[in-house]
Amino acid sequence: MLRLALGVLLAAAIGGCLAHERPSDDAGRAATDGALASDARVARDAWVDDAFVPRDVAAADDAWSACRTVRADQWITPTVVSLGQPISVLMRADIGVGCGCVPSAQVTPPSGPTAAFFACDCSDSDPCIDPGYDATFVTPPTTIAEPQQFYHPYPGGRVIVDVAALGTCVATDTLRTITLVSPDEAHTTSTPTHWWVRASGTQLRCCGTPHVMIDATSAPGPRTQIRVSASDCAPDPCDCAMGSPVNYDAYADLGVLAPGDYDVVGGPAMLTLTVP
Repeated sequence: MLRLALGVLLAAAIGGCLAHERPSDDAGRAATDGALASDARVARDAWVDDAFVPRDVAAADDAWSACRTVRADQWITPTVVSLGQPISVLMRADIGVGCGCVPSAQVTPPSGPTAAFFACDCSDSDPCIDPGYDATFVTPPTTIAEPQQFYHPYPGGRVIVDVAALGTCVATDTLRTITLVSPDEAHTTSTPTHWWVRASGTQLRCCGTPHVMIDATSAPGPRTQIRVSASDCAPDPCDCAMGSPVNYDAYADLGVLAPGDYDVVGGPAMLTLTVP
């Protein structure tokens, strides 16, 4: 069984970021700014799970940067991926831990996979607090048709994504709406930016719950179209004449998109994206 290795998280925090100098504070910064900064740090510390992790304690000045382990309030994943596909996971924090931090998500084999969420390059001298963060990590393509587990040091302990063997999912025309999940203005997003959508629909089922996989394919044109389709990877195990409507939400990572306009289309739903 995979085990959580907190030591790996600390090593990843140190190795995952480069040394970075910040300019010293202006000598004339007002005392009120200092009070605001102190209040901001109190709010930040309530949501930081680790102490500071110095990146370069031998920097030219004592204003070296740090990576901080951030608590993930949300883990957004596909419900199912197909065998041979990578798995994307979006980690999200709904409150900032500093000013101008750069979010990063990592998954570290072989003692995991252990997932870690960091905020790096934060400025403690500024009196602001970031709105929150999200960052995506992507695994190599899956090699076995078994649920994949990602361990983390937060309440709940793990996230599970199912992997479906080829030919086990059946296309279904049940998708009704598509909405943008990330990026959004409420979170500072990691770079390069992954664009995430939520596909929602309704299935008629006699028993059990929908287990929906979302596929996305693109076609070039004046406005690139990304076609989103749904497949049911858990056929209804019961037999009845009609069934009852059951709603579902499934998530998909559209990947890192080149600048331009996109139409994300699925069934009767369409979402327009403009990538700067």
